[in-house]
Amino acid sequence: MGDSGSKVELRQLYARSNLRGAATLLFDWLLIVGVFWLATSVDSWWLYPLVFACQSLLGFAVGESMLHEASHYNLFRTRALNNWVAPLVAWPVFTVLTSYRDEHIDHHRLTGTANDPVLEQYRSYGLDPDRPPSQGRLLWILLIQPLYGFTAARFIYDTLTGLEFRRLETWLMLAAWVAVTTLMWGSGLLVPFVLYWLLPVIFGFSTVLYWSEIADHYNVQTGHTRTDFSLLTKLCSHNAGYHALHHHRAAIPWFRLPAAYRQLRGTFAETHAHSVRELVHQLCAREIE
Repeated sequence: MGDSGSKVELRQLYARSNLRGAATLLFDWLLIVGVFWLATSVDSWWLYPLVFACQSLLGFAVGESMLHEASHYNLFRTRALNNWVAPLVAWPVFTVLTSYRDEHIDHHRLTGTANDPVLEQYRSYGLDPDRPPSQGRLLWILLIQPLYGFTAARFIYDTLTGLEFRRLETWLMLAAWVAVTTLMWGSGLLVPFVLYWLLPVIFGFSTVLYWSEIADHYNVQTGHTRTDFSLLTKLCSHNAGYHALHHHRAAIPWFRLPAAYRQLRGTFAETHAHSVRELVHQLCAREIE
């Protein structure tokens, strides 16, 4: 009887929700539009760093966390809805959902192997997958490279070279961007649109994504994936910090991950960090205590 109840409870952890998906997306986009409206109304350079930070984090919440859920068909209950949501979770950050899904499936399939595409990303960042950097080198990679434009340039390069023109969605995304840019220009909002969305995406979102990719799998000695409870991750990731659990049970939707983690912790290998300080220590440690 008890075993049966446990199986029912575990099965419930996989239950997706159209209402939850719609409500989360609506909330995120209301915040994005609200910040855009406030910045346009106040029009103060003193406010710009805060606006830039907010839009960068919100861009990550939508353009990585929610995109990631849609790529796993976890955002909504039906496959169709998880595909149709691309204009809200992928296109605003110049991503084609179907391309992202194919690449991400390869990452899941190859995690922990020499063929994992994430390892090549690390090398391009200046991180040796087999030799952790010194603290000074890590500081350069995490902070200085984004400041001199490395993450923005990499984001632009990856976006342009990653476009697959054989996909219909690629052309639909490009058409949508032409339409949005024309609308912004016609309504006199092109400059605010560049300041309060395009620049945060290109320079801010790209940097947060870069940090997230490093935190997820670099220098992980227990298992192949890190559980990240640091503050920045909690602020903008919709529970994406439970990344080790996600790799263990990829069909659990984001809003059920905390409950699933409490139930399943100890049944899978993980390295976990509870703060940015602990995370940085792990990234350059030869042994993780």
